[in-house]
Amino acid sequence: MNRREFVQAMAFSLGACLAMGNEGASLEQSSLPALNPQLARKLLSEHRIQKIETRTLHDRYPRLVGRNARHGHHGTGGQYQIRILTTDKGARGWGMSHGPNEQVQKFVGAKLSDLFDVVEGTSEDALLLDIPLHDLAGSILGLPVYAILGAKGPKKLPIYSGAIYFDDLDPENKPRGVAGVLASCQQDYEAGYRAFKLKIGRGFKWMPKEEGIKRDIEVTRAVREKFPGCTIFGGRK
Repeated sequence: MNRREFVQAMAFSLGACLAMGNEGASLEQSSLPALNPQLARKLLSEHRIQKIETRTLHDRYPRLVGRNARHGHHGTGGQYQIRILTTDKGARGWGMSHGPNEQVQKFVGAKLSDLFDVVEGTSEDALLLDIPLHDLAGSILGLPVYAILGAKGPKKLPIYSGAIYFDDLDPENKPRGVAGVLASCQQDYEAGYRAFKLKIGRGFKWMPKEEGIKRDIEVTRAVREKFPGCTIFGGRK
């Protein structure tokens, strides 16, 4: 067994121990009891934050995303600030983290157990690092974050496409009408979605009020007719 395999095996064993105590082992969500807080705190106290890196992640939408009731075109992708935490023992965790960099650099050198507790969560003054601290703790304890949070939530959650915008109004020089919205729904249907969030409120900014309301209704009915087995939600954003 090489070093990587040894570390992975130890992490899995430790995770099982923390989650199951002395009764043995499964990391299945349905059977995870509470972890051992005292042992977890001891392990976290052995790590200090050595480095905090701030980076930007970019995503790419599957198509050009247009307007909603309040804002103009959303473009082809967005960006998100993340932070990567590294401890003096080489453990790493990362996640979305907002706020100026100077507000988090003060935590370099801090004990991880002073910033995060498996029962209480992230300390109030370190909330800008809430998500990366959870990920870091999970990495050290050999547990998924949902186990640290109690593993009591549902196993499955409904999903929907939130990328159905005012595609009937674009392109501005030759609007596609309702067919533009149906084309976006079809693309997302083929990607596996069976629920759509339709943006409404065209009369708030982009069309005369009465005309906009009529188009909202027309689009909703057209989507319902073409995708009768799908769920439809509505919202301005």
